[in-house]
Amino acid sequence: MIDPQACTKYDRTREELEEFLVFCTFVAGKSGMQAAVATHRFLRRQPPFERIRTLLRQRRLRRQLKTCGIGQYSRLTRSLTEILALDPATVPVTVLESVYGIGPKTARFFVLHSRPDQQLAVLDIHILREMRSLGYVDAPATTPQHPRTYARWERVVLGLAQAAGMTPAVYDLSVWNRRSRNGLRLEA
Repeated sequence: MIDPQACTKYDRTREELEEFLVFCTFVAGKSGMQAAVATHRFLRRQPPFERIRTLLRQRRLRRQLKTCGIGQYSRLTRSLTEILALDPATVPVTVLESVYGIGPKTARFFVLHSRPDQQLAVLDIHILREMRSLGYVDAPATTPQHPRTYARWERVVLGLAQAAGMTPAVYDLSVWNRRSRNGLRLEA
């Protein structure tokens, strides 16, 4: 099962990458733990893409999503169907963003926490609050969807990570763990 408090892992197997991508599609609007539990229940310890293909063939994908109580059934049905065409080990951020229901935040989250040396920032509510607390009063309250706006704030976060002496993935996870309700409190 995915551990949202320690989700950075660069040596995932193919099945673990598939599971992490399913988790990333589930987590929008949910807590990390809710999404992790729902992902685990949905996959039933089966190879993730194989499980989705089986449910599609049986016309049970939407029903199984409802059984897990994850919500957003139309979006997830379409997203999960579209990710089957991707290679999670190599898919670029731009291709992930073209999947229905996957935006810049989710695409970057997946790549940042599954591949080493990525210069990406996940502009989630925790990072945006962190930026405002550091004096960036004009930082958006919600994830920007316009590519130029996202890129502008992404550069700021990458600068903050560098100034803190952290990789972007470590910085992202440290902010999330410090600011999320179910994150761990990291010592300064």
